[in-house]
Amino acid sequence: MSETLLRQWEMLRSIPRAPRKIDAGALMARLEGAGYRITKRTLQRDLNLLSGVFPLQSDTRNTPYGWSWSADAPTFDLPAMDGPTALTVRMIEQFIPSLLPPSIHEILAPQFSRARAVLDANPNNPLGRWTGCVRVVPQGMQLLAPKVNSDATRFIYQALLDRKRIQMTYTPRSSEGEGDLGPPDVVTKRSRRVSIVEVGCDEHGRADSSRGPSFSVPTSQRRRAGRFASA
Repeated sequence: MSETLLRQWEMLRSIPRAPRKIDAGALMARLEGAGYRITKRTLQRDLNLLSGVFPLQSDTRNTPYGWSWSADAPTFDLPAMDGPTALTVRMIEQFIPSLLPPSIHEILAPQFSRARAVLDANPNNPLGRWTGCVRVVPQGMQLLAPKVNSDATRFIYQALLDRKRIQMTYTPRSSEGEGDLGPPDVVTKRSRRVSIVEVGCDEHGRADSSRGPSFSVPTSQRRRAGRFASA
């Protein structure tokens, strides 16, 4: 097989979907890591050639300039997504979306769309009917999901993904507080999502200035959080 074809295929695999992008330097580094050493001029020629065939776009609004697949570009599966894989992806989308970081959910959106297309292509396919035959039913009364600030949710999930502490204003039952929390963990319980964080205090409940701003948390709040975390 032509080395040029293999290099260009590796290049397509390395380009992310918008709004993410990759600049020429990072793309060359990835190609070199895969064993393809080329000049920047050859890289630019390949990109211009491939953008005429595939839905690639160049972002020159700010530096460093970068390349990406268009946000609505269809997925190219080699080999094609099969029925069992499509069903698995569809079940993830349907039953555990709240367990995925929003940023990952957005990246997987084309895969979710592709899985639906594969399952809906043949009405007689038993795998396509499976999601209509199973349900996840909560114990007890179904609670209405609370309205949650989407930006706050994204922020907390990203902090959890990166294992970073977060600065936030929180409202315990006794009074409002503000400080350095985390890294957070997220628990899904029925229709609610609860963020469990480690507050910047020492083991005696006193403010620990080495871990963030000086503040304290009522003992009753720490006990409730401890009981919930161990449940």
